Amino acid sequence: MPKDLAQSCMFELVERDAWLDLFAAAPDDCVRNFRISSQRLNDIGMLASREVAMVEFNRAMCVGIVAPATETELDEASSWLQTNAAPGWALQVAPAAQTGAVHDWLRRRVMRAAGTGWAKFTRGTSPVAPAQASRVQVRLVNAASAAAFGQIAQAGFGLPVATAKWFAALCGRPGWRLYLAYDGETPIASGAAFVQHGVAWFGIDATLADYRRRGAQTALINRRIEDGRAARLVGFTAETGQPAAGQEAAHTSYSNYTRAGFTPAYVRPNYKLA
Repeated sequence: MPKDLAQSCMFELVERDAWLDLFAAAPDDCVRNFRISSQRLNDIGMLASREVAMVEFNRAMCVGIVAPATETELDEASSWLQTNAAPGWALQVAPAAQTGAVHDWLRRRVMRAAGTGWAKFTRGTSPVAPAQASRVQVRLVNAASAAAFGQIAQAGFGLPVATAKWFAALCGRPGWRLYLAYDGETPIASGAAFVQHGVAWFGIDATLADYRRRGAQTALINRRIEDGRAARLVGFTAETGQPAAGQEAAHTSYSNYTRAGFTPAYVRPNYKLA
C-alpha cells in the first residue's frame, strides 16, 4: 500500500467506525422516526437517514481506502444510498483513493464534487499549548449528564429535538468518551472521542448558540488530547467543512483545530449526483 494511502487509512477507518457505532447506538424509536440505517460493504461504511437530510448522516465512507474500489462496489454503494438515504447523499473519496477507475466511474454516473469538501485533520501526541484563564470547565459525561450531552449536540447542530436521545445513547458504549464544557454549572458545549487501535476520532463538537466564541470548543479539544496522551494513544483525527480559499482563519471549527496543533492533511470531496 502506498505510504500516503496507508496514512489516510488509519484516520479514515476510525472515523468510519465511530459513525457506524453511532448509528448502531440509535434507539429503536429514533431508527423508526428518522428512518436510520447503516451497512458495511467490504471496507466501505454507509450511512442513511431519510429524515435527517445532512451529508454527515447520508454518505459512503472509506471508499477505496483499504483496497482500490471496484466498479461493483461503487455500483452497490450508490444503489444502497439511492434506496435508503435522503436526497443529496454523497460518496466521500479521499485523494489517495481516487484512482483512474474511480474517476471514470464517477464520470459515467454523472457524479461531481459538490461544494468545497471536508478538511481531514490529523495530529500527533505533542502536548497542548498552555490554556488561557477561562470560566469554562470540561467534565466527562456520565449517566447523570448523558441527557444534557444529547440535548446540546441536538441543539448545537440544529437537529430535530428527538435526536437528543440518540446522542445520549453513546454514553457507556465501548470506545467512546463523551465530554461537556460548563460555564459554572451550566453545560454549554459537547465533544466526543472514539478510540480504536490507538487512534482517537474527535467529533460531535457542538456549542449552544448563546455561548459561542467563549473558548468552549478549544477547552474540549485540549482536554481530549490530554486524556489521549495519558492513555498513550498514537494520534488524533477530526474533520470540518473546508473553508473557501483564503477564508480558513474566519472558519471557527477549522481554526479551533489548527490552533490545537492539528494539521489539515487533505481535502476529501463529496461526490453527488449532478
